[in-house]
Amino acid sequence: MTMNNLLLGLVPERIRARANGYSFLLYDTSWTLDRNITINLADIHHYLSDGTLDGCLRTLAFYASNRSSSHTKNILERFQHMLRETDAREITDTVLINYRSMLSPATEWYLATIRGFLRSWHELGYPGISKEVNRLLDGWTLKGNRKGDAVKRMDPQEGPLTDNELTAFNEGAVRAYEKSLIT
Repeated sequence: MTMNNLLLGLVPERIRARANGYSFLLYDTSWTLDRNITINLADIHHYLSDGTLDGCLRTLAFYASNRSSSHTKNILERFQHMLRETDAREITDTVLINYRSMLSPATEWYLATIRGFLRSWHELGYPGISKEVNRLLDGWTLKGNRKGDAVKRMDPQEGPLTDNELTAFNEGAVRAYEKSLIT
């Protein structure tokens, strides 16, 4: 793995994660956010140019310090997907338009997820997100992640219950029937 020029000679900056007792170094390629979640930032270090990388890491650090670790991880995963698909070194309106054209209606929520991240990045004033990019994002209407669809369809593969939940429910129903609590 190559080291970005920006990172050479920098004093390590320790950031506190939202979870008590967890912290990370801003320019590390791996951050432990809590006992269950460690995020890998290698793709961000690989793809982004120096100034954009700095802005991205500082915005992610803001999320890691102020939002849940799961939310931070989800944003990172969607953002890294965009970088891999577009091979982007900078975040431009062209990159976002191309990425949106690659997504299907079922996956448009990927861009909806990172839109809030990119807006925050711009609002925090870190380098890497221009006014034009922010204006483009504001002009788009994006569909969010489909929620409850597996439950509504009673999909046996994706929901509404896991195998363990279904077994526990059935066993509980049998016990209640045996005790004449239900008929």
